[in-house]
Amino acid sequence: KLGELQTLANTHKPDIIIVTETKVTESKASQLEMTLPGYCPPLRHDRTAHGGGVAVWVRTELAYTELDRIDTGGHEIIWLSTRTATNTAIGICAVYRSGSSADGDTEVLSTISSGIDAARHKCGHIIVAGDLNVHSEEWLGSSRTTPAGEATEDLCYLHGLEQHVHEPTRGDNILDLVMSDIPGRVTTSLHPPLGKSDHAVIITDF
Repeated sequence: KLGELQTLANTHKPDIIIVTETKVTESKASQLEMTLPGYCPPLRHDRTAHGGGVAVWVRTELAYTELDRIDTGGHEIIWLSTRTATNTAIGICAVYRSGSSADGDTEVLSTISSGIDAARHKCGHIIVAGDLNVHSEEWLGSSRTTPAGEATEDLCYLHGLEQHVHEPTRGDNILDLVMSDIPGRVTTSLHPPLGKSDHAVIITDF
């Protein structure tokens, strides 16, 4: 999958790449093995067993800081900050909420909400992106609504975020979300999955 990810990076040249369900552990993949040319060594949140995981690659010319003092509660969350061309700090939350999580489990969403509050002290804007595995009939066009889906919509309302993905990312469901409070026109496009993944690749332009 890393070779396909490199091809995608060469084609679209994203500043930041977020991958969820990396399914690697520290013992299985070294930083060197996960290096992408043109990008800094990835920020990683690995599982101690197979499955899950989050990784973030940042283009080498883009300065960033890992916000490792923000409490992630042990969840698969990575916080970092970077700056826009106008020198505005942006806090970015990369997250994976397992598809096996109970529909009523909203703990990850509460943790993200607290993280946004903490990031606001240093960052003018917020982006939350990742595989949330939540469902909402009205908000996401799902076939059902779950407490986790309601909590995610409430998160957006509370923090003034807009959800930018409007097409299904796996089957008939929008499971992978990009939420931000960045003003102006934000565009997203979906692309075929990488490797054995069954989730679409999302490219977002801010």
